[in-house]
Amino acid sequence: GGGVTDAVGGGGGGETEYMSSEGAKVAAYEADGGGDDEGIEYFGITDAAGDYKIGVPAGTWMIMGYNPANDQMTPPTQDSMVTVVAGTVSVKDVVFPDPNVSGTVIDPDGNPYAGAFVIAFQCDPFSLAEMGECWFMGEGGFSQTTADGSFVMAIASDGAYQLEIEPKDGDTSVAMYQEVFTLENAGDLKSTWGSPASATITLVAPNVIGTVTHPVTGLGIQDAWVMAVPAVDRGNGLEADWSQGQSASGPTSRDDDTGTFTMSLEAGSYVFEIEPPWRNGAGMMRSSEVVVIVDGVNEVNLEIGVPNVQGTFLDSNGDGIYWGWIQLCAAGGGDNGCWWSAPVGSDGYSIIGNVDSEGNLSVSVHPYVDGSEEMGGSYTLRIEPDQFMNQGASVTEVDITMNSDNSALATAAVDGTSVL
Repeated sequence: GGGVTDAVGGGGGGETEYMSSEGAKVAAYEADGGGDDEGIEYFGITDAAGDYKIGVPAGTWMIMGYNPANDQMTPPTQDSMVTVVAGTVSVKDVVFPDPNVSGTVIDPDGNPYAGAFVIAFQCDPFSLAEMGECWFMGEGGFSQTTADGSFVMAIASDGAYQLEIEPKDGDTSVAMYQEVFTLENAGDLKSTWGSPASATITLVAPNVIGTVTHPVTGLGIQDAWVMAVPAVDRGNGLEADWSQGQSASGPTSRDDDTGTFTMSLEAGSYVFEIEPPWRNGAGMMRSSEVVVIVDGVNEVNLEIGVPNVQGTFLDSNGDGIYWGWIQLCAAGGGDNGCWWSAPVGSDGYSIIGNVDSEGNLSVSVHPYVDGSEEMGGSYTLRIEPDQFMNQGASVTEVDITMNSDNSALATAAVDGTSVL
């Protein structure tokens, strides 16, 4: 339990005064999870004194607050972490700091756009300077637009951030807004957006309305991340030109099974990359598809990837390896087979997979040669354990042969011994 307060401005001598916040929602998110309980959440509401109580199991938890009075949220930081020991009571106060980032969001017709989720995350300086892309480095702030379309959030540190305004779940009338901005000093105010600068952000109507579905169940995928990257032909068909960065990106719907997303793109060829959701993404793989966007409204129907090779990766004691990576190599493996001669997928990139926290491995083996999928080929899977989490475990290479339609393994062996 603990107390929730609002920062209400500077007091005497430069100190900050605080006021108890009644009716705030406090959430505890599992921070050290894994396995079946990953993503578990607990909630509480503050009383008139700003106090709250939440009953959570032992472990490490991230405590965040939401103020319904102005839709402000506290960002997840190291300061919001608390470790709970079984049989004890932990105290964690939540403070809503003074907001320094604000704006107003309207729809294409000029009406206030309420209920949009607003996030600002910190950009990695190197990727921003060298590639012009904002790669996630840390959280900045969260908010939600109110009935008049306004939002406020507090970002404590200086640096470059990317503002994202996500449409209401399932709304296909507008596309997500993104803008990179810089706070030169901690606590600087930011209240104007776009060019020319304005306090108002106008969402645009999308010309791409799409879905991401599961190829087996046919259901839409919730909270997948879709990226549109300009496509280029380097002699082996169209592939993603990451040097140009992403033209647009955004999530699929989170509260239904439609898997809907929207974008605004110029006419041209793109590679659509689909990342599985962070939660409930078991049995899914990243996938990509070349799509030609034309003038007018485009309907784009995509499918998430599903693995055709699955198994377990165990250590010498029979315990599951904790995290790892998989690389599809040319038959025989080694550095040459895994790098210079490595098979590629339909997007022209190496075929990779992963090992989860329980040693479960999965990879989608669909190699392409001269624009066509190669069926029934023989390859080597290089499985590399995370060395920080699995000291003493070594890289393993598995010789495999796919069946005639690449739907499953025909053979798999380590040093000549079958592991099927």
